[in-house]
Amino acid sequence: MTLRILIAGGYSLNRSALRLFLQEARGFEVVGEAADSEDLLAQVQTRHPNVVLLEWELPGMPGLELLPVLLGRNGRPVVIVLSGRPELEQTVRAAGAHAFFNLGEPPKRLLAALRETQEDAPLE
Repeated sequence: MTLRILIAGGYSLNRSALRLFLQEARGFEVVGEAADSEDLLAQVQTRHPNVVLLEWELPGMPGLELLPVLLGRNGRPVVIVLSGRPELEQTVRAAGAHAFFNLGEPPKRLLAALRETQEDAPLE
């Protein structure tokens, strides 16, 4: 199964780098990029991703408010939160995120986290 991924982050350079990284890996299709929470929620409705890579400090709605709204959407995508603040991992998981990825970790660990989600990701 190819995972349909939507990347949500406030910095264009970071989103582009993630897109390029994922395009080189097998089994992933980046279906969109969102720069803020409003754009993210709109794209989840129209692009139907299996997985959302969510920068925790995404402009717009705070992460703790955004996550329940995102998870309540039709299709309920798997959410992997990205942050450079590892102390947030328990908070993020308690809020309903499937996984947490510390941006200080090697990129290959993100691929491993994505591959682990394939069983839990909703099929379109």
